[in-house]
Formats: sequence, structure tokens, C-alpha cells
Amino acid sequence: VYPRVTDNNPYKYLGIELSDKVSKDKYINRVKKSIEKTLDAIMNKGLSTMNTIRQINSDVISKLRYGSSVVPWRLGDLDQLDKLIRKKLYEHKIYSKMLPSARLYIGKENLGLGLMSCRDEYTKELLREKRKNTGNVIQL
Repeated sequence: VYPRVTDNNPYKYLGIELSDKVSKDKYINRVKKSIEKTLDAIMNKGLSTMNTIRQINSDVISKLRYGSSVVPWRLGDLDQLDKLIRKKLYEHKIYSKMLPSARLYIGKENLGLGLMSCRDEYTKELLREKRKNTGNVIQL
């Protein structure tokens, strides 16, 4: 006999708890905590600026993308993640408040640092998903 999936007894699939409805807030809070732990671990490695940015782009953005097709993020939450990343970069003297934040997100070839924005990457992921589901034609 299989237990019935309810709000009190959710089914966990690929780290996302599914019940009568997906618990969006619980999932988003868990991802935020995981991202903060990951950022702390990256910052404590003592990597160079470029390697720190690469590690953030690799580890943090992948956590955000993972459940993006199942759980819709609010723009405010994505902006909070971007602020958290900037705060950690500032605390570890990788980013200065004298530097315009836009320069963080500009590619290295244009004299930026090449950091991926959570908000932009989430939007790109949604467009990729939409494109995949509609056969390369995006209808907005």
C-alpha cells in the first residue's frame, strides 16, 4: 500500500516537495539557504576574483535553474539573491560600492566581471523552456 500524497505527507521528487500543490515558498526558502551556504563556502576558499565569479556562475546559478520549470520565482526573490551575491562580494573585497553594479554583469570582453544575474538567468531559462515546448518558436 502506497501512502497518499497530501500537504502533510508530500512526495519529494528531485528535491522538490510535491503534494496537492507544489510548496513554492518552502522550496524557494530552501534554495535561498542553500545558495547562501554555497556563497559562504566559495568566499572562504580564497580564490582569485575571476575564479570566484566563475564558481558563483557555476554553482549558484545552477541551483536557481534546477527547479525553475516547476517552481515559479518572484522577481523580488531573484533581486534578493542578486543583492545577497553583491553583499558577499563586497564583504570579501571583490566588489566595491564605488563600482556600478551593472559592471558586475557585463562580460569580461567589455571590461566587466562577467557575473550572471539571477534575475536574467531565470528569465533565460524560462525562455529556453518555452522554446523547447513550442518547437523553437516563442510566442509572447
